Amino acid sequence: MDALPKDHRLIFEFLRRSGRRENETRALKIRDVSFSKGVYYIRNAFDEEELKEFPKVAETGGAAIPMDHEDVYLVDIFRKAIGGRSGLDDFVFINTITGRGYKAVTLNSIFRNAREKAGFLTITANEFGRHSFATRKIEEGWSFDHVSVFLLNSPEVVRKRYANVTRATRSAILRLHSKSSKIGSGGKPGAK
Repeated sequence: MDALPKDHRLIFEFLRRSGRRENETRALKIRDVSFSKGVYYIRNAFDEEELKEFPKVAETGGAAIPMDHEDVYLVDIFRKAIGGRSGLDDFVFINTITGRGYKAVTLNSIFRNAREKAGFLTITANEFGRHSFATRKIEEGWSFDHVSVFLLNSPEVVRKRYANVTRATRSAILRLHSKSSKIGSGGKPGAK
């Protein structure tokens, strides 16, 4: 994050904390954010530079995603990104240099420059955001089904992509069961 230019950190912070696809994030409009309900909606996505009226997985269009859960405080990111703007059809994340929504080529260029500066030459923006989010959640013990609900993917797709994250998952399961067996035994390991 420190290698990213300050003017562009909000969109990358959102990608990292939300697990959203870049093209869904670029397509978020102010009308998609409901502070009163504490959710944001995935209604649109870009295909290259063409705005589509549904995300990559069409049947998930209109999905309401909580802004805040566990350590993810998206409401603060949304408030900063929107600022005092009120145009419902304005994009949430604006490139402060152009005053318009981000283009894919610009976002990729910003990320490429930052990753080179940071010394991470092979990581993609998708790995930085979406895959990091999913991996963290699996390491915390979330099931593939639970991760799929937030990524708006099928559990099968999530399982196929992240099944290799098993060492951390197995460790989390062992910690979970270790804690529950200690509680049931009065805190003494091995006691029944």
